[in-house]
Amino acid sequence: MVSIIMNRKSITALAAILFASLITVSACAGIISHDETLRYKMTVTIETPEGDRVGSAVKEAVKHTEKSILPEQGGTSYQVTKGEAVVIDLGSGGKVFALQAWQGEAEIVFLHLKDPKNQVYNLPVSELPRFVYFRDMQDPKTVEELSNNNDCAAKENKNIGSRKCANKVNFEDVFGKGFFVKSVVLTRTNDPVSEFEIPKMLAWIKNVDDYISGAHISGPLLYQRLDKYDFCRGN
Repeated sequence: MVSIIMNRKSITALAAILFASLITVSACAGIISHDETLRYKMTVTIETPEGDRVGSAVKEAVKHTEKSILPEQGGTSYQVTKGEAVVIDLGSGGKVFALQAWQGEAEIVFLHLKDPKNQVYNLPVSELPRFVYFRDMQDPKTVEELSNNNDCAAKENKNIGSRKCANKVNFEDVFGKGFFVKSVVLTRTNDPVSEFEIPKMLAWIKNVDDYISGAHISGPLLYQRLDKYDFCRGN
């Protein structure tokens, strides 16, 4: 009987070793998981009474796919891993930041730009990035939200082009009449990723690890909810 028990234990141990080896080999061969990378440029155009103001940034998104070998394993995730928020300089009006939307933005990129035949995608109103500005660029507490995407009927799924939808972003409430988002366009590119520009404008962000408030937990106010990675990733 002891011999049988030992044999069973040995078989169980051997099976565990073989299974672990299979996982290791599969991982090395890229069978269990693999990453796809896509580089793109986001270009934001804001119309002003003095003419269009344009800002752009090159970013990199990753699609991570993991096959289900173990229980509760597997699935697909997306994230923007490199790049910065788009900055639109409105001159005397100040600078507007089109924030990065970590997972959502990356998923949109892969959905619409993965096919090499599709090099350009115009974001509909429902997929607009969040826009913010600082009343004082040196003080993160002065950040103000400009976008309010839910106010514009997402179900219409129309490209930005009508003042009716674009005005819902409330640029005119802050900068005056005639300011509104004209377009937000994603384009596939091989250009270098944008980096190190945001810290030049927002010097305090170099000392931030998590939320721009300087804390490690969020709070109810906007500056307590936004974090460093809304502005820059990978630098």
